[in-house]
Amino acid sequence: GHWVGFVGAGWESSFMRLFGNQEHRIAYFVDSTGTMLGRNFLNSIPEKLASRFFDVLDSVAKAPPHKFAGGGYWERMHGDLSDLHEVRIDDKAHRLHHRLFCIVDQEGDEPLLTVLCGASKRVGTKLRTADYERVATVRDEYLAGEPRSIA
Repeated sequence: GHWVGFVGAGWESSFMRLFGNQEHRIAYFVDSTGTMLGRNFLNSIPEKLASRFFDVLDSVAKAPPHKFAGGGYWERMHGDLSDLHEVRIDDKAHRLHHRLFCIVDQEGDEPLLTVLCGASKRVGTKLRTADYERVATVRDEYLAGEPRSIA
């Protein structure tokens, strides 16, 4: 992927030594209330769009993530959320842009592509600061879990 060179060379070589071309398992974060925010988000959008999200997740997990050519559907985030990726799918009929926030997690016994949560916005607008803060909070709760709280 385009971002491998962006991260330190030591990290890249360690990653390749540990996980190489290994397929990642798709998992869903379960928060402290027992809710799968990412799954709930997918259930809240039209089935056709949710199916496109599943297709992208499946392709990324099999690639594996560091080798997937995003094509605008799988993008690394920036700034305080640069450890996350987002799957982007447009709902042209309703002029909505849907995002599914994910983390590539190699900390456990197997590499995971974990779906954290999702958000939607009107095409041509930006997500609200509160939305990004919520994503950061969800990420922090996920990373604090030992073992990871997933389904």
